[in-house]
Amino acid sequence: MVLSFPAGITRHFANNPAPAVLTFRVLNFSRLEHVLPNPQLLCCDNGQSDSNSKEFWVNMPNLMTHLKKVSEQKPQATYYNVDMLKYQFLVPVDGGVTKLQAVLPPAVW
Repeated sequence: MVLSFPAGITRHFANNPAPAVLTFRVLNFSRLEHVLPNPQLLCCDNGQSDSNSKEFWVNMPNLMTHLKKVSEQKPQATYYNVDMLKYQFLVPVDGGVTKLQAVLPPAVW
């Protein structure tokens, strides 16, 4: 999962050194395996009781530092992509999918 931030966010962070913490929740978490949050940028509560959802929050000081460094490396960029979370889907042995919607022609596995 990649989050994109507009280039102007660095100015916002410079003027607001204590921004609100960004949070998000992943639903159907039990369908994922090999979940690897970016250890420098994401935190989560491993003791949550609901195994089907997981809440993450962003380490804002580290995010601000990362975006500042990227903006210095690529000052002409209009936005910055930040890798936040890597995961794989848990798929049944038979694949669980027989038809996929496609424009032309219809796809069948």
